[in-house]
Amino acid sequence: MRIGQGFDAHRFASHDAGKPLWLACLLWDGDGIEGDSDGDVVAHALIDALLSAASLGDIGMLFGVGADSAGAGAHGGEMLRKTVDYLHDHGMRPVSASVVVIANRPKIGRRRE
Repeated sequence: MRIGQGFDAHRFASHDAGKPLWLACLLWDGDGIEGDSDGDVVAHALIDALLSAASLGDIGMLFGVGADSAGAGAHGGEMLRKTVDYLHDHGMRPVSASVVVIANRPKIGRRRE
């Protein structure tokens, strides 16, 4: 069994940016999160944890960093799917994952499951 840890943090985009709020691959009401991709900090932290457990680098190594990277404008769910495919290509299979969200908004309790 392997264990990995991931972390991601971004600030909320300004209200007038009109960026949608993606969190845990779900669309939420409210202002979006800044980032080159969709800003889904839950998906990004999970990707880093999976890659860490497999000793296969991190999200930046897999998708690149910046507005010109492969991850630019990407949806966290698509990045997560590509990460799992990458793990499978390297003989790895994720079995379990847990994520802790520390935020004042959005209220995630009603959508936890």
